[in-house]
Amino acid sequence: MPVLRALDPAALSGLIDSGTNSVDAYEAFLRAQDITFGGENDNGQAALEQYRRAQTLDPGWSRAHITAAEHILLGLSVSSTASIIDADRAALSAEFNRNIDAAARTSRNANERDTALHLRHYFNGDLNAALRVITRVTQNNPEDVSSWRIKGGVEYLLNRHDAAAASFARASALEPERPHLNINGLYDARAYEEAAAMHDAAPSNRRNSMLFVYQSHRALLAVGRIEDAGRLAREMDNYEKIRELRALVDIRQACSEGDRERAEEIAAMMFEWPNSTWQALMHLGRTEEAVEVMRPFDFAEAPYPLLDLLAYPFFDPRPYPNLMAVMERQNIPVPDRFFFNPPACPPAKVGTQ
Repeated sequence: MPVLRALDPAALSGLIDSGTNSVDAYEAFLRAQDITFGGENDNGQAALEQYRRAQTLDPGWSRAHITAAEHILLGLSVSSTASIIDADRAALSAEFNRNIDAAARTSRNANERDTALHLRHYFNGDLNAALRVITRVTQNNPEDVSSWRIKGGVEYLLNRHDAAAASFARASALEPERPHLNINGLYDARAYEEAAAMHDAAPSNRRNSMLFVYQSHRALLAVGRIEDAGRLAREMDNYEKIRELRALVDIRQACSEGDRERAEEIAAMMFEWPNSTWQALMHLGRTEEAVEVMRPFDFAEAPYPLLDLLAYPFFDPRPYPNLMAVMERQNIPVPDRFFFNPPACPPAKVGTQ
């Protein structure tokens, strides 16, 4: 087949390992990956169509089903600009669950099946069930680093921060060469000192990325190392810029230094990610506006987007009735207090915004 010759040896090896014998299905899968991760991530619908094509070409390929489900999950999240966020959420939620059914049905082993089941529980807001499943995966596959990170993520959403920190520490030990992921996990688990220490210990050849700077910067601010964080923020000029991450770093730095005017100027940019807009408004104390940014994500069909915001210690879930219903079912307590770490900006002067 002509397409077979178009695949290089590495791609052919990936095809064999992926679980499909269909070159056409694998080619569609790779095209979807290129759209998603190759600079076209503003076109989520186009990527979804390619995932659907891969599923149709090889209905027995579990990875195609689960990756299509993951794409829908990403596209409905608060951190996505993918065009599928404007689609029919109920229809996409139903498609997600069909994909998970297909992934579980065609899975090659228990680990693949449990990964699919975990995603279903997480998508539908059943975090306790998700934790049971992903814990089983870590028990059966204790060297599977991604499962430890997933487990930690579910634990901190359930307000089990010590357990989350332990899971992320395990992931860090298994994969120390990805410090930005390890720092992020410890920060979300509110293990701020450990996150900052991991920044300090990161080898020089693993520090040269925007994502490392972004995660390390907020960890340093969280432990009061404002000058160190400022020096790190200036290093972002050396790397390919992710505009919204750079803006959030600069807003946090300005707020930590008490420079509200500078933070307001940065926040005036047009953010594309709802999560970035929300964070900027929250740091500036514009809470009512921030609440409205997230209100469209309070939908019953897939409650996970707002559940993810529980990672932020300043997120108040009470304005969102669907989210509150999920938290009640899952026995997730509303925090006794909300706080900023890194710190928020000082209040605006009277008569100013």
